[in-house]
Amino acid sequence: MMNTTKDTVIEFPKDDRVEEEAAQWCVKLMDDLTLEEEAKLQTWLAKSSTHRKLFVSMAHSLDQMEQLAPLAEVFPHEPNKKTKPFSHRYMGLAASLVIGFAFTFTWFTSQDVSKELVSLPVIEQQEVKEQQYYSTEVGEIRTVMLSDGSALLMNTNTHVNINYTKERRELILTQGEIHITVAHNKLRPLSVDVGGKTIEAVGTAFNIEYARDELIELIVTDGTVKVFDQLQTSEIDSEPVSIKVEAGRQIAIDGKTVITPDLINNASLTSDVNQTLAWQSRYLVFTGMPLEDMVAEITRYTGVAIEIADSDLKQVKIVGRFKTN
Repeated sequence: MMNTTKDTVIEFPKDDRVEEEAAQWCVKLMDDLTLEEEAKLQTWLAKSSTHRKLFVSMAHSLDQMEQLAPLAEVFPHEPNKKTKPFSHRYMGLAASLVIGFAFTFTWFTSQDVSKELVSLPVIEQQEVKEQQYYSTEVGEIRTVMLSDGSALLMNTNTHVNINYTKERRELILTQGEIHITVAHNKLRPLSVDVGGKTIEAVGTAFNIEYARDELIELIVTDGTVKVFDQLQTSEIDSEPVSIKVEAGRQIAIDGKTVITPDLINNASLTSDVNQTLAWQSRYLVFTGMPLEDMVAEITRYTGVAIEIADSDLKQVKIVGRFKTN
């Protein structure tokens, strides 16, 4: 027969626990309490005279007595009444909680800003600026969490510059392919400059490939983006001619082509987004692509140049699914 024993329960001294709770409420009292918090504090104070005495003592030493007016129904207090000196022990406890909350808030804020190391903003003429440069090697696929919460997925051999200000979020794609999921912020639109064109979004997701022949291939996977020619300095205040490309559509634009309203007619439905963007899962999918084009695509991921001498062989259709790594 198995012997059973009672669990051993170790409790902290009640006074220490009440002191810590009182200090926590004093910290919360530094900001305006919500109605829910005020009700919880009143319930806590009503538990015992010890709760009330410790809380009043701490609040008095932290010069918070005037903030207790809404709690007068729970216990009477006189702001000018002399109370027992606040012990250094209590002061240390409250101070440590303030520091602890401040540290916790700062830590979580920094985690929300970015999951990667981002350089500290440079303050220049009271305008916060952030400048970054990201790139991938041949065959590398990389995800970068930007400081605004946007997610940038970079394909092989890609180069991107990031310029953030209070008013705008600007990316410059000089080479390669990216997919970006934009954090929503109507007051601070995000744009990508590529090959003489600007692609602008507020809160959406899209894929851009800047091909070797300077062709810009855009696929919108969520929301809507606006495409227009990059503005010159003299045109900043003018409204550019633009086209809007919606989710599920793709368009290929030569960088030298001037954006006109009828260019939207070139935007076609994406037959299979998962196939087109298979690179995000480290796959290449070919469904009838000429061998010459397939070899060029493979070269993007390997850096190995393959030359096909036979012109007929170049046109052989290839069907297959290959791992990029």
